[in-house]
Amino acid sequence: MLQILYTYLIQRKSLFLPGVGHFRLLSGTARYDAVHQQLFPPVPEIQMTDEQPPTQKELFDYIARKLDISELEAIQQFNTCLFEMRQQLKSGKAVDWQGVGVLSAGNSISETILIPYHYSGSALGPVGANRIIRKDRQYAMLVGDEETDTGEMQERLFGETERKPLHWGWYVLLLAIIGLLFLGYHIFNAGAGSFTGNRQLIFP
Repeated sequence: MLQILYTYLIQRKSLFLPGVGHFRLLSGTARYDAVHQQLFPPVPEIQMTDEQPPTQKELFDYIARKLDISELEAIQQFNTCLFEMRQQLKSGKAVDWQGVGVLSAGNSISETILIPYHYSGSALGPVGANRIIRKDRQYAMLVGDEETDTGEMQERLFGETERKPLHWGWYVLLLAIIGLLFLGYHIFNAGAGSFTGNRQLIFP
């Protein structure tokens, strides 16, 4: 029965055992190994809370289909398994639930403690994740518990700010200023007449 309950938990992500606890399957998060530049897939984790959701009818339907019995027999077998589990916990013995963890009684009668199994890996292996760093870009980084970026770290370490490339608009403005200066110099030296027309005198 515990194996059937485990497969139900894996498929439905949630299982409530009255008098024991509410078990939830969390997907976890992916982990990045910066030293070896590898990305590891999420590892599932099972947690137990004191939440008491209503008993799901689909649980008994699931047990009935798995054991090929009626729903009434499924309820009876579920209650028998649950009763034996609670009796074992009350007597101070731990319940080793394969795939989930070890259940033991807490300080109070109604408290149950779960020590979940920690999975070291996943069915999927790690993948290479080489980080591309460009010199002219700023990247967010974590230094201890503080979030900063590469520009601020360069200023802290070397006492200088990161040099940013000039925008193309500045090059256009600089060329325009040089052109205007050259044009003004030419007009000033040659005079307005030489720029606007011919200054040669014409005799009749």
